[in-house]
Amino acid sequence: LQVPPYYRLSDLVPQNQQAASVAHRLEKHLGGIYPISVMISWAPGPDIGSDRVAAAIRVVHDAVTKTKGVTNVASPETLRRWLSDARPDSGATPREATAADVKAFLAKIPADLSRRFIDVSGNGALVTGYIGDLQASEEMVIAEDLDARLEPLRAANPDMTFTISDLSVM
Repeated sequence: LQVPPYYRLSDLVPQNQQAASVAHRLEKHLGGIYPISVMISWAPGPDIGSDRVAAAIRVVHDAVTKTKGVTNVASPETLRRWLSDARPDSGATPREATAADVKAFLAKIPADLSRRFIDVSGNGALVTGYIGDLQASEEMVIAEDLDARLEPLRAANPDMTFTISDLSVM
């Protein structure tokens, strides 16, 4: 006997409480409040400052961004792009930030913030996007689409793992 998944994450929020109305308003404003993440792991040696690791993160970031139904993607690649943009009032010439720039920036910010992007060991990074309040079957379609987008990357990087996670897709 196989029962198809049929639930929404919002079913877990008390409907007669303030939390339900806040969640609904946030989702409407942000385009999704339920996370879907890809955990990227690699063996000790290279770190977040490695060009190879940065390239893999960039490909995952783009795959998550291109997945229909996923919004507001954040990752070390987001930081790299942000660091690449010169402040309009600074007078600085824009330049492309490097993986080493991202590593240096992550070392400067508080640990609780940097841990949203890299793990404590330095051998993993997180790419997170958000999905709306969907039926479980719709979430599975998103996860399957993203998983298919990651297959070429897995094949090209057998020494790295790319795992889709978070409550919304579990």
